[in-house]
Amino acid sequence: MLTSTVSGNSSLTNGGGIFNNGALTINANTIALNIATISGGGISNDGTNTVSLKNTIVSGNTAVISGANLLGNDGTFTSTGFNLIAAVDANVFVATEDDITGSIAVPVTLTLNALTEVEDGTPVHTLSCPSPAADMGSPDDNFSDQNGMAVFNDRRDIGAYEAQQDCFTAGTEEFALASKSMVYPNPSNGVFTLDLAQKHNDNANISIYEIATGKLVKQMTASGMNVEIGMTGFAGGTYVMQIVSDNASETQKLIVNK
Repeated sequence: MLTSTVSGNSSLTNGGGIFNNGALTINANTIALNIATISGGGISNDGTNTVSLKNTIVSGNTAVISGANLLGNDGTFTSTGFNLIAAVDANVFVATEDDITGSIAVPVTLTLNALTEVEDGTPVHTLSCPSPAADMGSPDDNFSDQNGMAVFNDRRDIGAYEAQQDCFTAGTEEFALASKSMVYPNPSNGVFTLDLAQKHNDNANISIYEIATGKLVKQMTASGMNVEIGMTGFAGGTYVMQIVSDNASETQKLIVNK
């Protein structure tokens, strides 16, 4: 399965985007925004069959029960490198050092633009620049993208779409100002101030997890763009804060002094 976009599909059972019951090789695909009513929002892999992934984005899929992006027995999803899996159980997907992967507690923040019609081509999710997927595909794979666009900047992007601009660096400073919230003081003795970035709205949901266990320890909804977060009495150490609003999501580390 080469240079394809699997997006906006749903299943009443498992496998919102793909349900696999045989050997499957996936290269340079974007699998996003699919929904499974039970499990495996992105890909559901049946039994002992294997799915090999390369140069592929699996992000933003959802499932009601489990496996929002990938569902399968341990080790049945294997990698030949250069994938971006936003959030996955490490036992399900055997990553290489060239993969970019996140967990449920600490997902990779990836923004894909809405499915876009391409003149004389098929719809794709373009990358929102800058992007962690830009110029991070395999340097050995020089084939064109889903709509025949050539590799740009001497190294392919991860996914089915190849940006025709320097997406890794374009607008970095402006992007950071608009998209990165500020937390201070950090470290703190237990009281943090959060200034939400412009991309969020004033009712963002805030979840805080223990970094060691992934356990949810605090949850709240912002009542404005400036939020006080109280963690007095929490054990000293590092926590992960996930901020989710209508328009975006991001993660931050919080350090509580002992």
